[in-house]
Amino acid sequence: SMAPCSNLTHLDLPGLGITYEGVELLASALTNCTKLRTLVLSDNDIQDRGIESVSKIVQACTSLSKLHLENTAIHHPDVLASAVRECFSLTDLNVASNPISNEGLSHLATALTQNRTLALVDLNFSHCDLNVNFIYIDARLATLDASDVLVQLFDRHCRTLSRINLSGNEFNTDHRYQRLLASLAKCTAL
Repeated sequence: SMAPCSNLTHLDLPGLGITYEGVELLASALTNCTKLRTLVLSDNDIQDRGIESVSKIVQACTSLSKLHLENTAIHHPDVLASAVRECFSLTDLNVASNPISNEGLSHLATALTQNRTLALVDLNFSHCDLNVNFIYIDARLATLDASDVLVQLFDRHCRTLSRINLSGNEFNTDHRYQRLLASLAKCTAL
């Protein structure tokens, strides 16, 4: 039992075959783990059914700064996006290698513009990597007509972003490209 976990700060559980049912149990066990700073659930079969439980963990663990959900079969992270928006300690979110839908991607990108603690953001949405101080945007995001969200994201975090990677993008219009460049020019930490 994990009930007495008040001093737990790191929990790394990658590749253990954890399903949404396991994440539900984990969420119940971690409700009093307010000192938890790192949770790694990558390479597990959490799926959309487990995202609500992951969101409960994010809300309960008020010190959580690192959440890795790489390759967990997430399509619709809408509930997670809401939790990320309100998690003021989260600085490192990795949802790489998930088949996130365009709608889910939009919810997540919007949540990132509203989160006040991000410093590195990796927005590689074909692999969906979100981390603090780094922005990576692949060609899929450029085709989503998400330039407004990107401009908001850059503007919001312009003082803390230290690395941005826009490789692989084919921006459809000069107007979209110019707006992104104008926003990036405000990023003084680059």
